[in-house]
Amino acid sequence: MNSRKNMIFDRTLWPELFDAAYRIPTSGAPFKDQRQLLTVALRDHTTEQEAGNKTRKLLTRVYINPPLEVLPLIQWALQHPEQFPDRRVMHLGALLATFPFVGSVAAALGKAFSLGGEITGVDLRRRLVAEWGARNMVELGAIKTAGTLRKFAIVDGGGVQPLRPGLVLE
Repeated sequence: MNSRKNMIFDRTLWPELFDAAYRIPTSGAPFKDQRQLLTVALRDHTTEQEAGNKTRKLLTRVYINPPLEVLPLIQWALQHPEQFPDRRVMHLGALLATFPFVGSVAAALGKAFSLGGEITGVDLRRRLVAEWGARNMVELGAIKTAGTLRKFAIVDGGGVQPLRPGLVLE
């Protein structure tokens, strides 16, 4: 597995980007062409720079070239889309499997939600820094990951508002 530093999720992404990434490996395109196809697909949803840079890199790790230890899980999800009437569930599962940092953010949010019902962005960053180390990337990643969870509607709030539980996905 890569070092923890390489697993910081530092972008706010939304379900349509994950849908675009999911479609590439299920398209039957040769593996060697899939990253370029993802770049083209992402251009419909984000800037040219993001489509060809960090956003593509993060989404490639989720569906096109996941870590070997989670590859069977990702392949199963790709082969059984009927098991996910709400694709957000599949995308979040794949995200949790491929980015342990996202799991740390989800655990911190879950603990806060179960204890007090909400958490500020400052407190979330503090908890992640305590676990992952004091780096700017960790603080940025905590907020961007929470933003992604907000785009998936499972977290509400953010910015100057505390983060609160959002929808329950089934």
